Amino acid sequence: MVGIDAARGFALIGMFAVHLMPAYNEDADRATAAWMIFAGNASALFAVLAGIALAFMTGGATPYTGDRMRRATVKIAARALLLGLLTLVINSVDLPVYNILGYMALMFLLMIPLLRLPRVVLLVLGGGMTLLMPVVRYVLHVLVGAAGYHPNPSFVDMFTDPLGVLSTLSITGVYPALTWWGFMCLGAGIGRFALQRAGSRLALIVTGLLVYAVTTAVSYVLVMQLGGYEIISSAFPGATEDEVDEFVVFGPIGQLPTGGPGWLLAAAPHSNTPFALLIGTGFSLAAIGIFIFLSRSWSALLRPLIDAGSMSTTLYVSHLVFVATMPDTVPGEALFTIQALAALLFAMMWKVVSDQGPVEIVMAKVARAVSTAAVPEKESAPRGR
Repeated sequence: MVGIDAARGFALIGMFAVHLMPAYNEDADRATAAWMIFAGNASALFAVLAGIALAFMTGGATPYTGDRMRRATVKIAARALLLGLLTLVINSVDLPVYNILGYMALMFLLMIPLLRLPRVVLLVLGGGMTLLMPVVRYVLHVLVGAAGYHPNPSFVDMFTDPLGVLSTLSITGVYPALTWWGFMCLGAGIGRFALQRAGSRLALIVTGLLVYAVTTAVSYVLVMQLGGYEIISSAFPGATEDEVDEFVVFGPIGQLPTGGPGWLLAAAPHSNTPFALLIGTGFSLAAIGIFIFLSRSWSALLRPLIDAGSMSTTLYVSHLVFVATMPDTVPGEALFTIQALAALLFAMMWKVVSDQGPVEIVMAKVARAVSTAAVPEKESAPRGR
């Protein structure tokens, strides 16, 4: 758990960096290091870790059965609905960044029927979704392209265009559940293993690094040397070379393109292509394995990240409020430093009071009450003398 929390804290700081720090280095005429490392990858790690959390909530390496499993799945459903409600509240503010929480709420609900599957099936299913769902999502996007687009849905959007909100969260949005679902399946499969074993940690690190390196190399060769760039350009009729380059490096602005399927060869952040999802998968597996490994001997040094990871929802919500209220005149590097230090310090101080963050406490209490009401615990029979 300590290693998982450290990885979650790392993902959180990575998302802060993507939202606050510059994406483009004018002096070097290229993307910044923060963007190249974290864009798309930090949020992918966040989703994989959410899948691991779902596995832990339903028994970890020894899955629950019977009423205990039913009670756990009701808790997950309650948490998903609470997360969706929280999303609608936060999105009532005009956010300058995309909020992942609403998408994750839908993914939680989609994961409930799958949590009874064996770990190998979950891993295979997650890998299959990573490769196939981007194509399925593209086809569906072409079909529902006329539906409303609400990347940060609010209460008003839910009441005036519920189908548009659903199509955005599942198909056309920034973190569409149809493709990001695979990250959670992989996480749930990983969470079913005994992660404290050295073999499990090593397998995560080696597999992650291989997937990341091979996918990055294949994507580069395919796009830059084997004509993939021209195929990608064909999906952007009328676009200039600079506009195509911007998509290849920085990803889409707004909705994904529907002019043709050629852009699925790209590996740009948040492009929801097989290459982008595989790179996010490799990054996530390696990061999780490394942080579990480091936490065995260096937990004291990792304490700020561990504490932050244990209350990631609270800190992510505070981050959204922060970016919505900070003036544009403050440099991004300064905003990132302020936000990161404030989040880490708050987490360390709050841990003196409670093991969970404020938002996590409320969600846990409500989910527990709902699950107990839905699946009452059986009273144990009195023992005879």
